[in-house]
Amino acid sequence: MSVRCGYCYRYGHNQTSCEKKTADYKAAHDLDVAAGSEDTYAIKRYRRHIAPRSKKVKCGYCSTVGHTRRTCEVLKADLKWYVSYHNDALKIVEEFLNAAPVGVGSLFQQNTEEYNYNKGCYEKKLYRRILTGFTLASVLDGRMVIHYQTNVIGKGASTVKSFELLMQYGSSRGYPRQFLTSRCNHGVDSDWVAKKSLTIEQANKMDLFRDRDGRNWSLSRTREWAEMPYLSEEEFANDAASRYVTYQRWMIDWKRVTLEGVRENLFKQLGEFDFDSAIERRRKKKLEEVT
Repeated sequence: MSVRCGYCYRYGHNQTSCEKKTADYKAAHDLDVAAGSEDTYAIKRYRRHIAPRSKKVKCGYCSTVGHTRRTCEVLKADLKWYVSYHNDALKIVEEFLNAAPVGVGSLFQQNTEEYNYNKGCYEKKLYRRILTGFTLASVLDGRMVIHYQTNVIGKGASTVKSFELLMQYGSSRGYPRQFLTSRCNHGVDSDWVAKKSLTIEQANKMDLFRDRDGRNWSLSRTREWAEMPYLSEEEFANDAASRYVTYQRWMIDWKRVTLEGVRENLFKQLGEFDFDSAIERRRKKKLEEVT
């Protein structure tokens, strides 16, 4: 259907290009000018109507007026930084997973209940699972979230859990629970880092950079802290930040997101959980249930 003008109601043009509207506005303008007026409503209206229209473009990523997301320099810089940060974090995670006592080959026991439609009731089920792989889920805001996948032996059904919970509690607290029964670690494949590494093109398709609300707050905060140089206590005392926070608090936040600090905090977990004791407690509990 052809465009219809909202002023003269004819088809084929809109109000911006309407000759009748322009002529009417000009006639009113000329009358006021002839009467000696300089700033009447008719004069302003005609000037606005014939003035070149400049559409103000606003970036959907950084919210700055004057460019679009496609040409946004902030987005390009964020993508470049995130890819570098993510891929460097993968190397730290690879080192951690190769050193952790639990890894590919570790065995889990999963107790759950499943509904039997033939009998019309729930039945207890016992599954043996084997850990088959890892994924780096997130590196933002100081949280190195590692997911581990387990498959039911003989079935292959995959379950993804947080390795962070495993390191803290010996099993995921999600339902149904997976209890560690045998630790084993053959490390990750030599090409694991290469397979999990990101390119700028891949990162640009992530939801992280496609948020309707614009630039992700966790991303901007992590980048700000990660690019912040190390300060000694003397240097910190002369910095503006010392007016708002103590040096000890600043060091905690700085270590939380810098790769050096992330590595330190990640490896600290290895000494905080006794996997052998967890397995032994599980065996004792099982014997008590039997006896």
